[in-house]
Amino acid sequence: MTSNDISIKLQILFEYCLRLHKKSSNPEMHFFKIPKLNDIDNDTILRNSVYLIDENFVRGGVDVEGENSFPWITRITSKGITFVEELVTKSEQNIPQIFDKLKDVHVLQDKMMILILHCMDLDEIPLDMIKIAQDLF
Repeated sequence: MTSNDISIKLQILFEYCLRLHKKSSNPEMHFFKIPKLNDIDNDTILRNSVYLIDENFVRGGVDVEGENSFPWITRITSKGITFVEELVTKSEQNIPQIFDKLKDVHVLQDKMMILILHCMDLDEIPLDMIKIAQDLF
């Protein structure tokens, strides 16, 4: 898995965590239109979406029309939420900047939302976090 693939998977998981907790700025929007994925080609998005669906991180499927495949996702699963929780915990333990950002927050769900919103505000997910996610995937 490349760091780009991991970043795409995280963007999708993060968006669906935000939707679950009603914090998404685009809750009704098709996931192909997640702003951070606008510049990514559809085949790459498809490959990473199918991985998340097949590995049960998200609930969804793939519709096929002729030669075209269209993945769809309805929600993040408990496995996906557990993955994001573990990513937050390990990031907080191993990345000083994240520790500083979360040190006064005591509820894991609040930490998740703060970290996800922080990552969504950045141009890209921090490389240290991508490395942690790679180990978790």
